[in-house]
Amino acid sequence: MKRKLLPLLAFLALCAIQCQNPKQVKQATTDTLDSPVEGSAESTLTQDAGCRWLKQQVAEYFSAGGSMEKMAAMTTPEYFQYKMDATNVDLDTDGSLSKADFEKKWKDTYNTTHAGIGSGFLISGQDWGNIIVSTCDMVKADSKQLTVKALLSDCEFQTDYHREITLIKNGDGFRIQDIKEFD
Repeated sequence: MKRKLLPLLAFLALCAIQCQNPKQVKQATTDTLDSPVEGSAESTLTQDAGCRWLKQQVAEYFSAGGSMEKMAAMTTPEYFQYKMDATNVDLDTDGSLSKADFEKKWKDTYNTTHAGIGSGFLISGQDWGNIIVSTCDMVKADSKQLTVKALLSDCEFQTDYHREITLIKNGDGFRIQDIKEFD
């Protein structure tokens, strides 16, 4: 019994440390993310820049109470509409779609299996405390987009959300083009 609890206790201790000192976690994560991906230096998306942008945007979004304006500013117009449709599937509101209609409308553009149907933007919880991006690891990148596996952590509610987020370059920053929600 003690052997089974040891890994769980170690994991919980690590989570507690990450939630207590997000600046230290950010620095540790950023230090390992500064290698550029292949391509020209000017047009290449780097994991470091994308993760820094994502961390800042997520913190601002949840600090501002999760406003629609902030969500629209963080996402491409197409992803914004996709997520709005996913959130409102089968609701009794004007413009809401059935699940079948949602899948039909978006199947050629997005993987609707991981749309987060019926849940909010970035996290599935309706209530939250302090949301941070606790890990951000590159899945793939090219000169136009960067896809990362991100772990969004709510330190107050001790909840983690596993996401695969695709960012595209937008001027000096980025925009979210897609989020695959795994929980």
